[in-house]
Amino acid sequence: MAELTRRDMLKGAAVAGAAAAVAGLAGCAAGAEKASSASAAASADAAASAAAAADAVAEFKMVLGAEAGGSNFGIYRESADLHGDASETDDTLANLNSAMGGETGAHTKYAAFAEAAAAAGLDRIAALFNATSKAEDLHRHEEERVAQLLDPNAKLPEKPQVSPTETDGNLIAGARGEIYETAEMYPIYIATAIKERDAESDAAKKDALDQAVLAFTRAKLAEAYHAKWYMDAYTTIDTPTDEKYWLCTTCGFIHKGAKPGACPICGLTEYEEF
Repeated sequence: MAELTRRDMLKGAAVAGAAAAVAGLAGCAAGAEKASSASAAASADAAASAAAAADAVAEFKMVLGAEAGGSNFGIYRESADLHGDASETDDTLANLNSAMGGETGAHTKYAAFAEAAAAAGLDRIAALFNATSKAEDLHRHEEERVAQLLDPNAKLPEKPQVSPTETDGNLIAGARGEIYETAEMYPIYIATAIKERDAESDAAKKDALDQAVLAFTRAKLAEAYHAKWYMDAYTTIDTPTDEKYWLCTTCGFIHKGAKPGACPICGLTEYEEF
């Protein structure tokens, strides 16, 4: 693993990946127009998620101009293990299994990152990691439910072993994983599911594929907010606040600050406080 300063790292793949997230979200909004009413409802506020991704880009660029003097900023150790590679197949069941693997890995990593942050006295960052861990748990169980409509034997993979590093590096790893999912992985899976659904003649399978579009779209939009809050936490790691995080217990959207109203992704109002 190569050692990079946070400034060097941000000049490279992280900034490029964040920029790609904005383009990816725009593509999702266009694709959502072709989806069913249920799918369209899930992406009704795709513009808000695009804005969240744009905020994440701004956070990356802000750090480019920062010096490394903060007490909680250290060396970022690059890892090839983000959230796993996107499936290369044109099969939505395979993509659901791939997504379950990625979300299971993220759920497990973020729980471990929360413990590391708490041990370092970074309680609000620990709360953020716990909120995102719960969000990924929602995503993976929803994907399992949909996968079982296509294959009753589909099930979640085993949780991986995780070795967290320093919290600043964990935040960068988390942000990069979320950007990968929102900009690369889920757009592929959404397009494939829409294509399969539109060509399917069996009513039950068509409905299952429609539910896959909905699950992938909601997860994709939620990941943009996760990336936003990881970069927000990274750039303010030495000046923490006591603001709360609110997790939508339906789709995994996360908000920071006062309790929000209707979720911009799913439209519901059920939140868990962190």
